[in-house]
Amino acid sequence: MELNSKLSEADFREFNKMTRSKMYWFAELLAPFLILWFLWDPIVINLLSANPNWEGDGIAFAILVCGSLAYLLYRKQSFKQALAKVNARTQRVILNDEDLEWQGTNGAGGFLKWSRFQGWREGQQVILLEKNGAGFYVLPLTNSSEIERQSVRKLLQNHITYIPPRNKLTTFPARAKP
Repeated sequence: MELNSKLSEADFREFNKMTRSKMYWFAELLAPFLILWFLWDPIVINLLSANPNWEGDGIAFAILVCGSLAYLLYRKQSFKQALAKVNARTQRVILNDEDLEWQGTNGAGGFLKWSRFQGWREGQQVILLEKNGAGFYVLPLTNSSEIERQSVRKLLQNHITYIPPRNKLTTFPARAKP
């Protein structure tokens, strides 16, 4: 069975959601909270003083707004760069009973035996194959029909164990058991 392995933005977002650590939201919300605390606290203290320094408050607020915008632009740009890097590696994937083969955009290729994978998880648009040790391999199924999806699931079930979603953030609709 042959699959196109180019990821769309939606596929890549789902892949990121499926591989997030448990501390993701804590770390994601901690940095803006600390920035607000250290910049906003002096502003409030200044407003409560008898002679407020409006220029200092304006500068602190401008730093807060500019820093937030720069952070958002950086995140969006790094997301696009990561997606381009992932899509530049592999063009198509061939699944068979012996292994997973891939062919790159420059003609290079390779294969991974099924024993190199410890499990697989299915999302709404992608299947995530977890390698032994560390790492993942993503199979996008966005353009695949339900028949193709069923045959991919059956092939993976024959060679790799299914891993249920790790937490409530990555739960997907239940699949029918074959």
